[in-house]
Amino acid sequence: GILAKSIIDQEIGEEVTLDKLMEIMEKAEKQGLVHESFNMQDTAMFVCNCCSCCCGFLRSVKDMHNYDSITKSNFEPEFIYEKCNLCEVCMEICPMEAIYHHWPHKKDLSDNMMLVRRDRCIGCGICASNCPSDAISLVKTRDVIPIKDQKELMAKRSKAKTH
Repeated sequence: GILAKSIIDQEIGEEVTLDKLMEIMEKAEKQGLVHESFNMQDTAMFVCNCCSCCCGFLRSVKDMHNYDSITKSNFEPEFIYEKCNLCEVCMEICPMEAIYHHWPHKKDLSDNMMLVRRDRCIGCGICASNCPSDAISLVKTRDVIPIKDQKELMAKRSKAKTH
């Protein structure tokens, strides 16, 4: 995108192949970083790999519980409970603290499970890509079409009262 070209021109970044890019993205995902961009129909200006402790935007979404200010993906995690060993890796790595361990109340322990707070989940997939037992899959739950351009994006963010 435009920003990538500028970074390459300033010699603070380099052009990479698609294979190398995918390798970098996968490594970032394994470290718990969220792939973020201004996702627009016109163009994707950049892709960041962010954590919710250092990225000002993700941190403000999480800390101020302003989950509607971020464009969620069209996917949400779904647990395959037969595979889940309750290791809590998903809970620990979730950047929005959207996953929690529901401790059992029933004698048969059938309600001892990991659950997702749907209102907090942004559909980033970090939980699924880091689950050691492959007990989480991403399921398409909506068909949101990206906004048209940067002007529409800024209007949406302004309406949500974020900067």
